[in-house]
Amino acid sequence: MEKAKGIDVSHWQGKIDFEKVKSQGYSFVMINAGYGKYISQKDENFEKNYAAARKAGLNIGTYWYSYALTEADALAEAKTFLEAVKGKMFEYPLAFDIEDASQSELPNAAINKIIEAFCDYLESNGYYAAVYSYANFFKRKVSDSVKKPL
Repeated sequence: MEKAKGIDVSHWQGKIDFEKVKSQGYSFVMINAGYGKYISQKDENFEKNYAAARKAGLNIGTYWYSYALTEADALAEAKTFLEAVKGKMFEYPLAFDIEDASQSELPNAAINKIIEAFCDYLESNGYYAAVYSYANFFKRKVSDSVKKPL
């Protein structure tokens, strides 16, 4: 399997020269679409980043930063995420970014149910879902039954 090199972007990076990104050997970008349960929380640069990355010929995936503390919260976030990315095409997964400090003390069973609620909703709508976090969170909080290899 050939390795692909990509970057993660959001409004925090400001204006990005995606032509330069591609010329430096990157083939894909994961673009933050927003966070939380409300469409008003859509990343302010999502549309610009998506259009510029598409124009540069980069493959695109996207992610939604979560504050979900329950399955119901996760489902609401998943619905908002799909509203935010409606009409867009993605070569890479739609990812659930679960790493907020507010979630780190939840029981592992609750974390697993939150992940499944969000990702199952994406997949039931025809998308390939992924989970995005940091290694220690995966190791401590996510059960092997939820981790499905690519």
